[in-house]
Amino acid sequence: MEMLPPVGWADVATKRDLDHLSEVLRAQLATNAAELRTEVTAALSDVTRRLTFRFLTIAVAIFAAGVAARLG
Repeated sequence: MEMLPPVGWADVATKRDLDHLSEVLRAQLATNAAELRTEVTAALSDVTRRLTFRFLTIAVAIFAAGVAARLG
């Protein structure tokens, strides 16, 4: 205890201070989780749309090549 810097009781955190900090942190985490969920959902939607378009393009190209080979 002698090694501690001199502080008054006003510098000591109380249980109420810790409870308040816990509530603030939980609210921030909930907000961040909701924002992350929104961003991930949007990114997955975009990737799914682009991949679907590319796969359809490839399927049409393969189909056209098959038709051309059969006719030619």
